[in-house]
Amino acid sequence: MEWLVSLPRGADLEAAALRQIGLIDRRAPLGPQGLRLRALFAAVAVPEIGPKPAAVPGAGARLPC
Repeated sequence: MEWLVSLPRGADLEAAALRQIGLIDRRAPLGPQGLRLRALFAAVAVPEIGPKPAAVPGAGARLPC
């Protein structure tokens, strides 16, 4: 979660997630926690695996600042 909120507004989440996957892969071999973290970044990097943003209730809603 810290990674996500640290990204600048308008950042390309897919590209940022791919960079994180690259960092994780350099630390191979991965244990179960590393594999789980890599899978979470992969879900962001390859959005067609998960639901489309329009299909997520509340997606696109602006949060108050």
